[in-house]
Amino acid sequence: MKGRELDSIIRDESKLKDVLIIDVRPEEQFANGHIEHSINIPTSKILDRIEELEEYREKHIILYCNTGRNSAKAYNILKEEGFNNISDAEGVKQYSYNLIK
Repeated sequence: MKGRELDSIIRDESKLKDVLIIDVRPEEQFANGHIEHSINIPTSKILDRIEELEEYREKHIILYCNTGRNSAKAYNILKEEGFNNISDAEGVKQYSYNLIK
């Protein structure tokens, strides 16, 4: 997913209700600045926290990290767990998101 597509979703309240945005970077990086409306589940903890995501199984889950490498790993983990509506967005080093603290 291109960064501008994710930006469009973030700015549209009607679209936000149908998505879950997950920042898969480590907690420190998330704390230093993240995309508005995102939650933090580092890639290394995705499997441990899979139960938290069950209620979003039918919603669109959007993953992002710094460069796309870790979000691609998280994408594959969720696919293996049976999640189908997943997108891997451009990372914060690839697109100029408006990050918040």
